[in-house]
Amino acid sequence: MGAGLTQEAAAEQLHVSPRSVQKYESGEQTPPPDIVARMAQTYAAPWLNNWYCVHQCPLGCERNLPTEAIELQQAALLLGAIENPQQLSQDARRLFQISLDRVIDDGEIDDYIAIAQRLSQLGYVSQAIEMVLKQHLLQTKKSPDRTGIRSGERR
Repeated sequence: MGAGLTQEAAAEQLHVSPRSVQKYESGEQTPPPDIVARMAQTYAAPWLNNWYCVHQCPLGCERNLPTEAIELQQAALLLGAIENPQQLSQDARRLFQISLDRVIDDGEIDDYIAIAQRLSQLGYVSQAIEMVLKQHLLQTKKSPDRTGIRSGERR
């Protein structure tokens, strides 16, 4: 509905039956990864890829990814919520120090864990910002006149 498509129109674009779309959207059946990727593109909902990775893929279930639509303002607020942007430079220096002997020893493990957690938070924010961009590009590709930017044009 958010993409302005009926299930029949979506099925046609996804190259599946309308019944398959109904099963996927109701949660009765899990779509395969290639269908999820097409759904994300067709519905201009790139977060569907992340949702699939986190909730369905055994390899992605440990990932920290945004799994719902995020608005531009939300992405900006997430970035602004990072407590200390200068920490990234300090973390890079500390990781370099830790890596010099190619071993994480007992005196370094706490720093390493803290750095990994901060980088995970930064990764989440980065994914959210990228998702907003992908959604914008997918939507403007369908109706470029809304933004005045056409595919291939730059401001």
